Amino acid sequence: MATSDWHAAGDPLLIRYLLGELSNDEAEKLDELSIADDRFATRLNAVEDDLVDAYAKGEISGEMLDRFRSHYLSSPARRDKVEFAETLLAYETRRASKAPVRGSSFRQAVKLPLRAPALQWGLAAAALFTLFATGYLLVSNRRLQHQLTETRAARLALEEREQRLQRELNAQRAASDDRAQELARVRESLAAIGSETGTKSQVKSSGTLSFVLLAPKRGAGEITTIAIPPGTQTVTFRLELETDDFPRYQIAVKDAETDRIVSQSRSLRAASRGDAKSLSVTISAALLEPKRYAIDLSGVRPEGGSNFIGSYSFRVVIK
Repeated sequence: MATSDWHAAGDPLLIRYLLGELSNDEAEKLDELSIADDRFATRLNAVEDDLVDAYAKGEISGEMLDRFRSHYLSSPARRDKVEFAETLLAYETRRASKAPVRGSSFRQAVKLPLRAPALQWGLAAAALFTLFATGYLLVSNRRLQHQLTETRAARLALEEREQRLQRELNAQRAASDDRAQELARVRESLAAIGSETGTKSQVKSSGTLSFVLLAPKRGAGEITTIAIPPGTQTVTFRLELETDDFPRYQIAVKDAETDRIVSQSRSLRAASRGDAKSLSVTISAALLEPKRYAIDLSGVRPEGGSNFIGSYSFRVVIK
């Protein structure tokens, strides 16, 4: 069939049916006819093949081209058929450029008369098998290349995201280290000027330094810092009590690192200031070095023995 008159030979009604231009009633009738009538189904397949070949060769234009793209190509099976036709056309073009054959297409070359009918059909079958196998391999290869390209693009995107997140994480770590160093410097400065949390201090003219230590609480992580200036002879701690449940108390001042007892008192009585109860503990300033200490407090029972109450932690800084 010549390429110039494919439309007339292809039956305009069937072409309109393939392009979705018929009404629903007309389309349903042709659907039923394509199932019930084998001759009609064969004719419809032939018209569809010619239509697909014409599209692959670029012979469709205008409104018909728009309908072909919008309606016919909306089906995945039809898109595969068009893709196969395009691949087949490309194969025929390459083969014709290497070994020209009389006729307008590879299909006509297969139909050339041979002397022996059996040989004719055998060669035609072999040629068609080779043609379909080659087309299938070309289509599969194109799909694999497309999938490989998508995989590479996805991998590159993930690698770029990983690098960006790593840079952000490194920047956050650097900023966190800077803040930690700044916090350490601030704490050292506070300790150097004798600033402490939760305590009150007073240096008397007699060389006695007084501090108030709050009652220890479960989970409290802050350590009181006390600054001892030169000339201090004694340090008095007022230990605040949450409750006064014992007639007498005993304390032990320990080096927090070695657990060595620096000073201790075995018989202390609580003093009252309004509703508040506290104990007064005085030790020599010469016994305290720049380090961390703990005052362990225990309550002495009337019948003997003691119950551990808690520890008052503090750090000494020499001015």
